[in-house]
Amino acid sequence: MKELGELINYYNYLNDNKIELFNSFHKLKNDRELKFSVLFDSVGDDTFDLIVSEIDKIALNLNQISDKVGELIKDGNLNPIKSWLEFYGERLDASISYCEYLNKELENLINK
Repeated sequence: MKELGELINYYNYLNDNKIELFNSFHKLKNDRELKFSVLFDSVGDDTFDLIVSEIDKIALNLNQISDKVGELIKDGNLNPIKSWLEFYGERLDASISYCEYLNKELENLINK
């Protein structure tokens, strides 16, 4: 039972990081400078829509993974929980890296 408690703690930790990532996505989607750049066509019309679409896909995917892990935790079978938590952590790390990349690239585009 102790191991399940530790897995639940890790799951909660990942969910906290997912919330922080989603806050970063929200900030990115509402970036005033980016919107002005799109408005004045210095970035390109499709860029903003593409970014928002990608962010929405990532958010949906992370929510689906988180929901799956939550269901597995309710079942209490440790082996699939461990595998899904590892997958969740990897996807979350990749999404955080992607968000950082987007921020840098957009900053470069805006400052051209």
